[in-house]
Amino acid sequence: MITVRAYLISIVAIFLALGIGVVAGATFIDQLTVDALNQSIDRVEKNLIEREEEQRRLEARIEESDAFTAEASNQLVTDVLVGVPVIVVAERGVESATVDSTVELAEAAGASVGGVLWIEEGVLFEDPALREEVADALGSTSDDPGELQASTFRAIGRSLTNGDEVSLSSDGTPTTLAPESTTTATGAIGQVLTALLDSGVVSWEPSEEGQSLAEVADPSMRVLVVAGSESPLGPSVTIQLARSLTGSGVPVVVAEVTPTDGERGVVVGPIRNDDDLTSQVSTVDDLELASGRVAAVLAVAGLGQGTVGHYGFADGATSVLPPPQPS
Repeated sequence: MITVRAYLISIVAIFLALGIGVVAGATFIDQLTVDALNQSIDRVEKNLIEREEEQRRLEARIEESDAFTAEASNQLVTDVLVGVPVIVVAERGVESATVDSTVELAEAAGASVGGVLWIEEGVLFEDPALREEVADALGSTSDDPGELQASTFRAIGRSLTNGDEVSLSSDGTPTTLAPESTTTATGAIGQVLTALLDSGVVSWEPSEEGQSLAEVADPSMRVLVVAGSESPLGPSVTIQLARSLTGSGVPVVVAEVTPTDGERGVVVGPIRNDDDLTSQVSTVDDLELASGRVAAVLAVAGLGQGTVGHYGFADGATSVLPPPQPS
């Protein structure tokens, strides 16, 4: 005969067994899951370590290659720019050390580098007071930022190539004056550039202390524009600068500084894809590398023979370096 006591004991035993089974099973399954996760983590960590080691090896090879190119750079550009007047026009925000290295290499090639003209963020003309100030200096009636940019860059281009024989029409377009007409209402090159410098739209770093931008002006001036995605000005300003300078008859090379984690060709790509500029402006997309600086100097030299090309590694580049210059 089954008593109530025996019945209760049986029920308790059943539930106790179920509880023990659930706990044991759950513990076993959880441990399998933990082990699998740990194995996955170990594999990921191993792969990561391998990738980091591979990256370090590749970076070391790049550094070795760039070091070799840097040491050979002077020999690669020897005498390709002897006596040629050159101005570097750099957009504020690009790495100044790269600009300095480029100037040094151009000078090693024999160029007469007047200095670095920095395009400041003010050239975006977001400030109405600045627009009015610059428009007045240029003799322009326009208040449109894009038109003021174009007028500013054209004025710079004409000034660099024509010296004191520069004036500005009522719409801000630079015009070449006859020798007997060099005294104008708006003043000659010194006054125009001084106004732009005073406004903060541009700033000037001469190669020789105390030398003004007007003093380095030369009819045969060539311009190397240094731009990059790290500049707050953006590709549209670079395109306007290139278009305005070439429209003023100034031979131009545009060289892009690409940051380590940046996309190559962001700045020069639109120039390469422009139906007009692609045949007027040479471009370099790797100025941060020694090979890019060599390409930029050789490209500036090529302007003297009317050679326009696109160099580097991004889309649209035809080769890493320009062809050798005739001796």
